[in-house]
Amino acid sequence: MGSVLLRAFSFALIICIGAFLRNKKIVGPDAGHTAQVLMLNVTLPAAVITNFASLDRMELSMMVLPLLGASLSFGIMLLMMAFLRNASRDDKISYCNVVPGTNIGNFCLPFVQYFFPAAGAVSLCLYDVGNTVFCLGGGHAAICAYAGGKTQEKFQLKKLLKTLFSSFPLDLYLALFVLSLLGIRPPMVLADFAEPIADANAFMAMMMLGLTFHVEAKLEYFKKIFCMLLTRYFVAAVVSLGVWFLLPMDVITREVVIIILFGPVNTVAGAYAAMADGDSGLVSCVTSLSILCSMFTLTGLLLLFGAV
Repeated sequence: MGSVLLRAFSFALIICIGAFLRNKKIVGPDAGHTAQVLMLNVTLPAAVITNFASLDRMELSMMVLPLLGASLSFGIMLLMMAFLRNASRDDKISYCNVVPGTNIGNFCLPFVQYFFPAAGAVSLCLYDVGNTVFCLGGGHAAICAYAGGKTQEKFQLKKLLKTLFSSFPLDLYLALFVLSLLGIRPPMVLADFAEPIADANAFMAMMMLGLTFHVEAKLEYFKKIFCMLLTRYFVAAVVSLGVWFLLPMDVITREVVIIILFGPVNTVAGAYAAMADGDSGLVSCVTSLSILCSMFTLTGLLLLFGAV
């Protein structure tokens, strides 16, 4: 219990330091973007390589995780669309960007990397393949078509695939997944080289979140923020019960999927809301506040799961 609370406090402190540095203008306005580039292209790939190298064998349940990640993300979006059919256009765009999809690599991975064996981190990476299809364009195309209006755009598979495969972490996930299916693991010499860099991933991820943390305190936002966050975590709780009691997967995999479901809103939700001509300020505010909510919920889940 003590190690869970201490690690959660450490992560929260790093986020606070990043936010302090940004608000006091000790770092430049581009510091958050720089930290994100370093994490996505240096420390995160190193963490992925070391975890795949430590994996003894690919379990059958892991092979369906990319499909599960896409199915849950798009399934939750379709659920929101059904409930919001009579809502305003802004609400449709906001809820459909906020409730589905999760910030996995930037937030959930550091927790799983520290408290779970390598198989848990690999399961998270494989789930993120499907989640990324939603977060990096698939969900946006569906939301624009659903919400309608002047920004309604035709779905372009070529554009979606180009966006997806320009993501270096996703390309690495897929490559290592295919190699694992063939019984090929990254050589240990590469894992040993990457390990010190991988150890910095949690720090870089939390620092990036702090440097990009932003809350637009508008009075008219408060009720909507509360409703969106309540909806997101209520849906996560309901889906988690289904994952725990219905999915024929090992305990570690089910715990990792539940950790993911309670993670924060994906980082590009605000940008896609703006592209759909929605209220990007509201969505960005919810995205930042969901980091705080997920910090508490993930800590509670780790205590519930008996992580040490």
